[in-house]
Amino acid sequence: MIVCQCNFVTAAEIEDCVRTLLRDDPWIQLTPGAVYHALGVQGECCGCFPNVIEIIVSVADEEREKLAETYQETVSDMVDVSS
Repeated sequence: MIVCQCNFVTAAEIEDCVRTLLRDDPWIQLTPGAVYHALGVQGECCGCFPNVIEIIVSVADEEREKLAETYQETVSDMVDVSS
């Protein structure tokens, strides 16, 4: 689905970009501008930004939840090993 008609950016491209940015830096402040910069485009009319923000929040929540689970498993493994 095309989210940004000005730059022909799809939801899948935004989702992939957010995942990549979070893998590189889990604490990055994600904004439409940061995502667009990483995609090599810039906002034109910016009418898509509310939809881009929804995608960012959704994907970031999923990815950070996975990261928290990974950390929890790691901590649990460390506790099991030392027992």
